[in-house]
Amino acid sequence: MTTLYLTEDRAFVRKQGRTLVVQRTGDDERTRVPLERVTEVVCCGDVSFSGAALRELCEDGISVSYIGPRYEWVGRWEPRESKTIPLRRAQFRAADDPAAALAIARPIVAGKIRNCRALLGRARREGAAVADTDLESLARLRARAPHATTLDEVRGLEGEAAARYFPAYGQIVSVNGFNFERRTRRPPSDPINAMLSFGYALLPGAAATAVRTVGFDAHLGFLHAERYGRESLALDIMEEFRPIVVDALVVALVRLKMLTPRDFEQS
Repeated sequence: MTTLYLTEDRAFVRKQGRTLVVQRTGDDERTRVPLERVTEVVCCGDVSFSGAALRELCEDGISVSYIGPRYEWVGRWEPRESKTIPLRRAQFRAADDPAAALAIARPIVAGKIRNCRALLGRARREGAAVADTDLESLARLRARAPHATTLDEVRGLEGEAAARYFPAYGQIVSVNGFNFERRTRRPPSDPINAMLSFGYALLPGAAATAVRTVGFDAHLGFLHAERYGRESLALDIMEEFRPIVVDALVVALVRLKMLTPRDFEQS
């Protein structure tokens, strides 16, 4: 899977044969990307497309996602929906069955807590200051998740785990000039939160593409409640991947000095 990220404001994308041509408005410089190399396009700025380019992308099964200026998920232009009706019927029946929804939601939260604990444990083995009590608390919460009796209880365990996890995570990433006190959003208040928010904004798009590829309805989830326009199943799927994809990447960027505070602008 090869994702094309377009981050230049006022960029314009057109089609030339089997090639995408990216050009910033008022600039003669062009970037050419063969369509054969692209499986997804993510726009992180004010990016426009020609009708021919969008049509070609849809015909090739390539989605176009937009991320807003505060790293929030905006939406996606995507190919036509799968025709797998029996699978979606089964999905809707499961969502209407409280016992079935609970059986799906419990392992999602258990897996997320397990991965949070694994990240903290690995950081501790590498010398980070992670307390025994934080690892033990996450282990207890993970053990309780498979035995939760309601969706509200499952969500409560997820919230308790986050309250334990992020302070410990802050100890890992508050190095080399960075400082993380607590998780903040809309807007993120510091570079660490900005990186987390940006990563968390990209994950739903990848998850939604994955669930649609096999025929599910991305809007109907089990852990996340239904809300108009929200792709709840994509949010369900991404939960386990937050720690091992986004959080772990931010740890590497900070601790290996691949990014420094000078790479960020505060406004």
